[in-house]
Amino acid sequence: MLQKLKSIKWEKRVTRNGHFQPKVILTQAETIPLQLTQSIKVHIKNSIWIHNVKLYEILPWESIFTLAFTEDKSFPLKIMDEFDQLTIKVENVINLLMNPSLLHFKLYVDVLKKIQKYYTIAVPLTNYCENELIKKNINANDFAKPFKELDIDTFSDSSDPKNDFPWLKTFYNIIEPVTNEDIVNQKIRKTIIPSIPKNEEHLITGLQIGIFLRNRIKELSQKLWFHIDKTSIFLAEKIGLTKEEFFLLTVNEVKQIIKQKKPLVSREELVKRQQCFVVGKIDNKLIIISGDEAKSLVNSFESKPDLKIMKGTIACQGIAKGKVKIIHSPKDKLNFNKGDILVTTMTTPDFLPLMAKATAIITDEGGLSCHAAIVSRELNIPCIIGTSNATKVLKNNQEIIVDAIKNQITTQ
Repeated sequence: MLQKLKSIKWEKRVTRNGHFQPKVILTQAETIPLQLTQSIKVHIKNSIWIHNVKLYEILPWESIFTLAFTEDKSFPLKIMDEFDQLTIKVENVINLLMNPSLLHFKLYVDVLKKIQKYYTIAVPLTNYCENELIKKNINANDFAKPFKELDIDTFSDSSDPKNDFPWLKTFYNIIEPVTNEDIVNQKIRKTIIPSIPKNEEHLITGLQIGIFLRNRIKELSQKLWFHIDKTSIFLAEKIGLTKEEFFLLTVNEVKQIIKQKKPLVSREELVKRQQCFVVGKIDNKLIIISGDEAKSLVNSFESKPDLKIMKGTIACQGIAKGKVKIIHSPKDKLNFNKGDILVTTMTTPDFLPLMAKATAIITDEGGLSCHAAIVSRELNIPCIIGTSNATKVLKNNQEIIVDAIKNQITTQ
């Protein structure tokens, strides 16, 4: 299997903590064919989680989107229409989840897959449009905003954020409660969007739709993961497992166990999956590897940190100095103080309270249209993204200077 995995050209997009079950669901979702235009269909056959690292098969995205825009410049708008219909379905499923049942669990899985399949193209679409605008000497930063308002955009206006946004810190079925400390007044700069250059409206629309999809997929998934918790506890008790053990089962295993009324997965296997797992679709076939064999694969794919000067991309200009705080999840925020420098793999909406306190932001991942880039520009915080190894090279409480003008990160 190692030889097969290493023969595939992979794109690493995210590093995320989370349970086995949602990662299986997402892997299956992202290999569902996606129709862009009448004649162009995207189909990723290979997608895998190496425990907490997500890898996608590299496709010729530039030629795919060039052909798609040539055939139909409005195809991103049609995708938006499809996705808006999913938002309605999500709300319907959330209402049903108030009454736990296996049927409602199946509906949750179905709608989660329909949402997550769009992540296949969301990142490549933003990258493509961004690069095409740069080729035309157009500043992509000027237009790097979501196509329309997200739910999180109203967070600072809420009179009761803990009740309005209980899902804010939920990821991959890991639930963290929203606390008073998370509720801060966000002083967001309202960016003035310049007039759209003639003949490039399709690229700017594609860029903004890609940004919206990336963030909206996260929001809707977070809501579903938060609201499925009650059903997960109900089903876990039904089959004699804890909630944590339930999240170590695939959806098909859950269905089969309930149908046959006997365990089909050994306790030993559950322990192995908890320790380490590799799960994905290779040539459209689901693979599950756990325990020591999975650990060996993780070690084989783990990148070694480069201790030379880090290279990144300037998302928001400025210079700042402060103490490094490496945050892998917002729950690690206990020692994060105002004026610290936020260093993380990639930010998501639940990072907003920390970002508002930071004097600078550094990420391993992301492009000019990623969440960290957009929010840093709105908050006017110096930000360098896409360093690839900042979380491994830098140390907690290390004093550094972030020069987001010269693109330099130096220690004092």
